[in-house]
This record gives sequence, structure tokens and C-alpha cells, in this order.
Amino acid sequence: MRLFRTHILLLILPLVLTSTAIAQDSTAFYVLNAEDMAIANVQNLEEALVLVPGMHHYSSDGISHTTFGTLSTGQIAIFKDDLPLAMDQNVGVNLRVIPTWDLNHIEVHIASVSTLIKNSSSLIIRLYTRGFQKKSVWGSASLITSSTNDLSTNIRLGLSNIQHNLNVGVHRNFQSSIYKTDGLRSTLWGGEERRDLNLHYRYNIIGSVVLDVQSDHTALLKKDKGQIIPNTTRVRDRNTIFGSNTLSSRLFAPISKNHSITLSGKLHRYSANNQEIDKDLNTGEEAPYTNTSLLDNGYRYGYMRLLLTSENKKLNYDAGLELSSTKDLVFGNVNAIATEYSDYAAFANIQFLQKNTVLLKGGAKLLVNNLIGYHFLPNGSIVLAPSSVVQLTGSYIRSLSYPSFNRIFYNTPMNSGVAGNVRLQPIKQNTISINLQLGNGALTAQSGLLYVQSNNVIRISKQQSYANTGASSTTSLYSVIKYHTKRVELRPYFVLHSNNYVRDSLGITYVHPQLGLLAKVNLPKLGTSAGFIIHNNGTHTKLSREQEVIYQTEIAPIRRVSVYAAQSLLADKLSIGISLNNQATNTLVQQNEYRVGVLENILLQSSDVLASRNQNISIHLSYLL
Repeated sequence: MRLFRTHILLLILPLVLTSTAIAQDSTAFYVLNAEDMAIANVQNLEEALVLVPGMHHYSSDGISHTTFGTLSTGQIAIFKDDLPLAMDQNVGVNLRVIPTWDLNHIEVHIASVSTLIKNSSSLIIRLYTRGFQKKSVWGSASLITSSTNDLSTNIRLGLSNIQHNLNVGVHRNFQSSIYKTDGLRSTLWGGEERRDLNLHYRYNIIGSVVLDVQSDHTALLKKDKGQIIPNTTRVRDRNTIFGSNTLSSRLFAPISKNHSITLSGKLHRYSANNQEIDKDLNTGEEAPYTNTSLLDNGYRYGYMRLLLTSENKKLNYDAGLELSSTKDLVFGNVNAIATEYSDYAAFANIQFLQKNTVLLKGGAKLLVNNLIGYHFLPNGSIVLAPSSVVQLTGSYIRSLSYPSFNRIFYNTPMNSGVAGNVRLQPIKQNTISINLQLGNGALTAQSGLLYVQSNNVIRISKQQSYANTGASSTTSLYSVIKYHTKRVELRPYFVLHSNNYVRDSLGITYVHPQLGLLAKVNLPKLGTSAGFIIHNNGTHTKLSREQEVIYQTEIAPIRRVSVYAAQSLLADKLSIGISLNNQATNTLVQQNEYRVGVLENILLQSSDVLASRNQNISIHLSYLL
């Protein structure tokens, strides 16, 4: 017995006595950098999220669906340079409008204890733009073209001195249409043309006082071709024009040795305008067509945050105030009700580090909304780091996910026969997470469990109106391994979602497995790099409940494979690359829809959904001035 205790002690002592252990936040379980996105020729945020472990993506009837377990993108917080992006996703922003060409990397955080004004903290996507360079003048240009006639070009310019820094970038991207059958005119996915203009200015006022100003502008034109109208030579095409204009600023100033204050603000406009056109294929004559079922969208969003931060070795805290306002610019009022709301929030977080091995974090936010009243949102976590190679994190977070504007304000004709409900409450989410991180240096591994319980889920009632009548839950098991040296990087992952979409009605849980691998090889002396990405998604099954009827949707497995190789020339100023995109992938996969019955499910329809773009070969050219 004594010998047994001695062996146990010898196993534990190295974990306890390692002096380099530091407990820290380990919620960033996956990172995509610019090189990773180049492998799959990613052009927008929607395509980038497809590469994130745990995400499931497909398109049906021209509408994209991206989910993480039972969470939709509207329930996932997305930030750009630490400011809320696209109005917290509660107005249905098209993620294809958000470009990735200007990003340095994307971080994916699971159950991160943070100060969010609205959205769920179960999953947070953080986008970080490319920083300033120390060179007084620099520039770059790049071009990507593919065998499917896709084209992407951008030019960047940077100016810098001791006090002033300026980055300017312009970009144009064209993606061709996708057809279900060659030779047929109607499109599964319309061709897209996107134009971007980004500006980032930094003024080092005095000492460490810094002013940052960013301006992002995007215009996206999507063209959907229609079928020939029977017994005519006419077709009816649809053009959708998306616009996104953002102006943000941040003023940072230290007020003492350990304290600083940050004032941030953001103004954002988003629009989606539909145009239908009648066209005679013989004469080429075009005329506008009025479709009353198509609604334009337009929103204005304002945000401001005052943040006080204290950084010490053991005890740190942050506290502040947040204000936001969202307004519908197309329908200023519906049924004499103004289509806008405002939020006011006060928050505080504190963290304590004990002997570098125990990190305690806790905080709360008081959120007041002029429509839904007030909510108290606590959070807390504990991080244990008994050694430099072992770290265990546990956390609890209560958060909200707001309903979309149309579900709150719009009337029946504007909502495809469903009445809005101004009394809708946000979805309330309780998130529990356990994460184990092993290793350091070249080899690290993360495994964890994420449990998300959602209450007040919004569904269509028997009265054909939106109501908070449901509940759902997701239990996700994940493992991510990273092996990284100067020459080789390997990142395999495994995710297993256990989803219960109608927790209030049925105890049925569906399992959705995912396997993937990202691999890269870099040979600096030769200037050669190569990599590939493999994603395997198992059968995806989800339930929905409308008017007391439960429906089941089953989507066949999806596999995505992309391969990339690049060669640097002219002292690393010129880079030439080639990528094989969406290999071993079916563009279309089968979707079956059932009505859930007492004895057996009734098949309602089978159809094809868009799983990925067509297979293609892309050529990448970039030149650094």
C-alpha cells in the first residue's frame, strides 16, 4: 500500500512543482490565419466559418445555413477588432458581405467569459485585421483566378511615421453562378460581385495615448437567373444588392501605471435591396417587375463603450458602460410602433491569480432594453494549472440572444403569413464548459465539453404568430491537436454534437460527428509552402416545431477537401500559388424532410441542397512592393 502511494505521489509531484506554470484563459480553441484561408480560397466570412471545427454549412433555395450544434449564426457573437460586428447579427446580416482579404487571423472562442452586450457567449468569433508595418511606405497587390471564372483582386497601400499610420485597401471579388444542370438557365446560386474599400488610421497622440479610426465599405451584387416562363421567351431574374458601411473609432489612454481607459464607438449601416427584372431572350428588352412578397432591408446601428481596465500581477479587473441602438431604415414604424430599440448596460469583471496556478474569474452585466426590460447576466470561471503542460478550465455563463427585427415588429403580410410579436423575449442561454489543455511548445492538445441550454426559443404558434414557446440543448465534445514546428504544422480535430432541438416536446437527441485535418509544410530555404484541408461532416439531423407540428430534416454527409502549394520568388516579393478547391466533394447532397408521427415519420419531400462550390483550380499571384 505504501509503495502504491509512493508511485502516485511521484506521478503528481512533477505536475505540482513545475515552476513555469501560469493559469490563463484557454478558450481560443481554434485559429485560422491568412495562410489557412488561402488553402481553401476563402473570400468571405461565411466561407471561413465552414473551416471552423463544429460548424455545419449548406445552402437551400438561395439561403445559407451555418450552425454550431443548435446555435445559428444569429446566436453567435462576432467581433471585428474587439467591436461588435454587424449589429450583433440580430437583423440577419449576410455573412458573405463581410470580406476576409483584409484579415490577419480569425479566433474561435468557446464559452469565453467576456463583456458582450447582447449575443450568446457560447461561441465567439473574433476577426483581427492586418496591422501596421514599420516601413514608411509599402504596398502589395494580389490576384486570384480560377477555372470556374472566379476572380479576386486587391491592392493595399501603407504609410507610416512616428505619429501617424495609414492602411488603405481596395478589393474586387467575382464568383460565378452555380447551376444544377449544365445548359439550364436557372441558378442554384447566383453569381456575385463584391467591391470593398477599407481604411485604417492610427494617431499616436502623446506617450501611450492612441486614437484608432477604421472605415469599412462593401457593396455586393448577387444575380439569380430564373427559368424560362412556360410558353414564352421571357425570363424573370432577380438582383439583390447588399451594402455595408461601418465607421468605428477607439481612444486608448493610460491613467496610471496599472490603469487605462478606452472609449470605443461604432456606426453601421446595412441594406439588402431586391430587384426583379422581366427579360425577353429574343429581343433583349428588360423591364422591372414588382414582387410585393420581396422586402428590402435596411438598418442603422450605433454602439459606444467606456471601459476601465486594471492590470496587476495577481488582481485584475475591468468595468464599464455600453450603449447601443438599432433602427429599421426601411420600415420606420409598423402598426404605429416605432421599429427600433436601445440597450443600456453596466458590467464589471474581476480575476485573481494565485501563485500562477489558480486563476479565478467572475463578473456580471446588468442589461436594460427599452422593449424587454432588464436582465442580470452573471459569469464565472476557474483555471487550474498544476504544471506547465496541464491546464483545466471550467466556466458558467448566462447570456441572451435577441430575436430578429421581423419577428418583433413586422405584420403578417410582411412575414410570409406569420404575425410579429412586440412582446417577444430574447432566447436565454445557460452555458457550461469544461476544457483540458495539455502540452506546450511544439505539441498541444485541447479537449472539452460544451453544454448549451436554450430557453424561450422562438417558434410559430397555432395562432400563426411568433412566440417564446420552446427549449433546446446542445452537448458538444471536441478535441483539437496542434503540432507546430518551423517546417510542419498538423491540426487534426474531432467534434461530436449531441443536439436536442425540441427539448420541451421530445427527448430525442441526434448525434452529429465531424472529423478534420489541416496540414501545412513550409520550406524556408526553398521558399516553398504547401498544405491541405479535409473536413468530414456526418449525417446532420435537426428537428423543428411549427404550429404544434414537429418536422425532421436530414442532410446527407458532406466532405470538403482543398489542396494548396505556393512558391516565393524575387527575395520573397513575388508569390505564385495553385489550389485545388472542393475536391472529393459533391456540390449537391440529398436532403429529406419528414413529419414526425406517432408510429413512423412521414416523408414530405426529398431535394438537393448546395454543399459547396464546384470543383475548381485556382491560381494565386501576389507581389509586395
